[in-house]
Amino acid sequence: MKKILFAAITATFLTVPAISPAVAHDTSDPLSFAGFDFTNPDRILDKLIELDQDDIKALETDLSDASTDILDAIDDIEDAREELRDLPGAGIFFSIAVGVAKQSVSFASEEALTRAEDVLVNVEGLLTERRNDVGEAEFVETSGAIDVLRVGLTDFRYAIDALIEAMEKTV
Repeated sequence: MKKILFAAITATFLTVPAISPAVAHDTSDPLSFAGFDFTNPDRILDKLIELDQDDIKALETDLSDASTDILDAIDDIEDAREELRDLPGAGIFFSIAVGVAKQSVSFASEEALTRAEDVLVNVEGLLTERRNDVGEAEFVETSGAIDVLRVGLTDFRYAIDALIEAMEKTV
């Protein structure tokens, strides 16, 4: 029975840490994604303007790693599910634990990612307004950095959706 309880608790907490480094969101705290505070579009734009090509490539890698971490959590859930198949009564504990984690991940990530995508639209508008101030080369480079963030958010959303789908399977 201890093994079942441990597996259920483990399944609950495998998923939340996977998304925490990339998206931290609470209605009382700033929205952060990949080290960017998405509560202030001006600060995001200033930070993006400061990035050079190497920084943008590192950002792209970090975003890809965040999505990979989520996909790894799916493998952990599948492993826990397999371990519990042969244990009588384990399915109910696993289902409850994963159900709680699923609700938490689903709500927090959807709200946070939607807000981040909306803020990126504002950042893009601010960059367009500052186009003459920053110059054409910087405008193009910063537009590329915005695209990297946008693609990273999209990939992250797909990984979260896959995680939620994996959580919906039964033991």
